[in-house]
Amino acid sequence: MKRGPFNIGCILDHGCRNDKELSADIIHFAKSHGFDPPTSDYNDDLYDESVDAIEWLNEQEKPPFTHFSNNGEAGAFGLWPLDEPILEGQFDILVVQDLPSYVAHINDHGNMTVYEVTLKEVWSIV
Repeated sequence: MKRGPFNIGCILDHGCRNDKELSADIIHFAKSHGFDPPTSDYNDDLYDESVDAIEWLNEQEKPPFTHFSNNGEAGAFGLWPLDEPILEGQFDILVVQDLPSYVAHINDHGNMTVYEVTLKEVWSIV
């Protein structure tokens, strides 16, 4: 069984195929990464099991500010960036157009520290 790392983007692309096939493939994908639900909980309800599989996947280690989800209309299940919450300021992320070379931090006592900005890419999308 493999666990991460997970790549951002579409993992299962079912186009217009039926929901049962997509649910079964999501469950299979999650099980290949360690998802092991008690079979008696679902009574052959693939949709409920796939929802639990997605919730389980979202609890696993994955790139920050991403989530597993299924775009039901498009039939595309994948690991997607949380781009709207990032842009809306819901996370502790500074969103900038241009990267500065230095950042000055001033605390509530007026003390100032200047930092040189060094970057380590976490993930990117185009």
